[in-house]
Amino acid sequence: MLYLINLVSTWAIPVILAFIPLYAYAKKVPVYDSFVDGAKDGFSTYHQYHSSSRRHDGGYQHFSSVRRSGLLDILGNAMDQKLGRTW
Repeated sequence: MLYLINLVSTWAIPVILAFIPLYAYAKKVPVYDSFVDGAKDGFSTYHQYHSSSRRHDGGYQHFSSVRRSGLLDILGNAMDQKLGRTW
């Protein structure tokens, strides 16, 4: 049973990657043009999401450096003293 699962998992992706263009070719779909259009759409989607995630990473790095500097601890302790809180 394990041999069968290993065999299927080894061949599943290559078979799918070969089947899709062959099926499209058999249906007279312009395979290359469809691929290029899909790659363009994928690149624009990647660029759109990647730029926003880079801004998020930049904000996280800024917060991380503020945290490492001890500034948040100083402000937190000052607020605790001002409000009379003890943890």
